[in-house]
Amino acid sequence: MITGRQCRAARALIGWTQGDLGDRCGLSKTAINNFETGNASIKQSSAEAIKRALELKYIGFLPNEGVMLNNVEQALILHGRHHLHKIWEEILINAEEDKSDVLIITLREMTKKDSQAMGLSDFLKDLQKLGVKERIIVGKSNADFHAPKDWYRTIDDEFLTYGTANIIFGNKVAFILWHSDTLILANSRIVKETEEKKFETLWESATKP
Repeated sequence: MITGRQCRAARALIGWTQGDLGDRCGLSKTAINNFETGNASIKQSSAEAIKRALELKYIGFLPNEGVMLNNVEQALILHGRHHLHKIWEEILINAEEDKSDVLIITLREMTKKDSQAMGLSDFLKDLQKLGVKERIIVGKSNADFHAPKDWYRTIDDEFLTYGTANIIFGNKVAFILWHSDTLILANSRIVKETEEKKFETLWESATKP
């Protein structure tokens, strides 16, 4: 469990106010202040929510109440399809400030059953509320369209890789490997620019569904 001092130091590193942190982890500004000053105890679940919110901004916690800002050129590897929610959370956080399109390359969209189980429609609604849209390249064999149809372009299946999806947003790229239920989140400007060029090349040659 992190300490109030670590919380305050971490906020300083990323330029967040107590209100900013509270918004990210579902706590009031007063609760954050009480935690940092020690004026009131805090539930372990609330402390974990604070820790997760700060870690999403690449804060690392060290022994003896230390904190550090991790190298932004890094990759996070997650196992389990449920971690797709983490990618969506990252996209929505980024969309609060960056209104650029989210770019997606995938041979096929997830099935309607899977999309309902994962709450995809709620994510898309939240994204649209923030004024951000997706541009999605799918194979011509794709049968499911969960986002607005004008967000899509189709291309011959041979140009895409079976069982994978790439999601480009901000300075990050999420690589989803469906067969092994593995997600790799790369926070790298170089990787992002490389994948973005690949996307735009495919987009230019793709057609409307």
